[in-house]
Amino acid sequence: MKDQNDNVLKAISDAQAIGYADGLVDRVDSLEQKIDGLEADINLREQNLDEKTQKCIAKAADLNEVGKYLEHYT
Repeated sequence: MKDQNDNVLKAISDAQAIGYADGLVDRVDSLEQKIDGLEADINLREQNLDEKTQKCIAKAADLNEVGKYLEHYT
């Protein structure tokens, strides 16, 4: 009877450990998905900033040309 009780307790303990491990795996998978989403968001924001920076550089160059023109003709 004691062996049978020990086997039942071991089976319950094993099932609990498996369930806990499965829960951890699900949480890790969920966190990995969130991290991937955040990385994609950061990359998109960096790309947008790069595009805005290029536009600002182009506008600054245009303003420099306008400044040279005004300096020459005023």
